[in-house]
Amino acid sequence: MDSTRVPEGFSRGLEDVMEIGRNGLTSELPQRLEGQAKLQVQTAAEWQRLVELLPAQDCWDLIRGFVLLEEHYGWGQGSVSAGNLLARAFVLQHPHLWSEAVLWLRQNMKSNSWYFTRDSPLSFEAPEKWRTRREKR
Repeated sequence: MDSTRVPEGFSRGLEDVMEIGRNGLTSELPQRLEGQAKLQVQTAAEWQRLVELLPAQDCWDLIRGFVLLEEHYGWGQGSVSAGNLLARAFVLQHPHLWSEAVLWLRQNMKSNSWYFTRDSPLSFEAPEKWRTRREKR
């Protein structure tokens, strides 16, 4: 595992989720995380804080890990799923990675339509389109 350190106040189990995001689902990692679905229970503000504290690559690995867990093990929680809230905060914090993130999510997130609601930044291919939409409202 990389030397990623999850900031104080967040579960160390998030490092295992990042590893899933980096390397995919292996037989050992989901077993280590079994019974730890509570890892994904944070508020939008807490996920935002984590996105601000972690390097972009670690955040991206965490998002991919949660999406894989959501898709394969039913960890989703609809509009408040960890992957959804993290991804929304991520694209706003790292707009240079927006298109890549949205493309990957559209290809890999099939079971939770909340990622792509009308007002979600993830529904737009570029930050400018989302901002224009918000300004018109």
